[in-house]
Amino acid sequence: MSIEFLKKYNNKKNIRYESFEFTLKEALKRNLKNIVETGTSRGKIKFFFFRKLNWKDGMSTIIFSEYAKNNNGHLYTCDISKENIVSAKKFTKKFKKFISYYIDDSINFLNNFNETIDLLYLDSFDGHDKDKASEHQLKEAKASMDNLSSMH
Repeated sequence: MSIEFLKKYNNKKNIRYESFEFTLKEALKRNLKNIVETGTSRGKIKFFFFRKLNWKDGMSTIIFSEYAKNNNGHLYTCDISKENIVSAKKFTKKFKKFISYYIDDSINFLNNFNETIDLLYLDSFDGHDKDKASEHQLKEAKASMDNLSSMH
């Protein structure tokens, strides 16, 4: 079990790299397996239709799915946009065995989620309106409380 794979995501545009590194080191120490992510990596459109990685988004879905593969875990990723899920599936196809994809409103998804959550990553609401994003994430956190594992 390792997070050595993470080094390849240390791109100067990945402003969240250090946060991912810290989080996954802790996840590995605590043997965390079930990761739930709201808001999936969608990439960016290039040449009108071709999607490519968008490092400024952090690429959490790809990083978490590779962690899941390497550490016998599972990623549950939810996005309200079918298009975003389709893109995420392309980016993560080599890890698809370790991922469940959901097209749903994140609060509805979390209210109906029945698995234990070891690691919760809330990123479903673009932060252009910080007040609305904060309110939304608070609702997500409340919806997930009963499923959070009691890892120490």
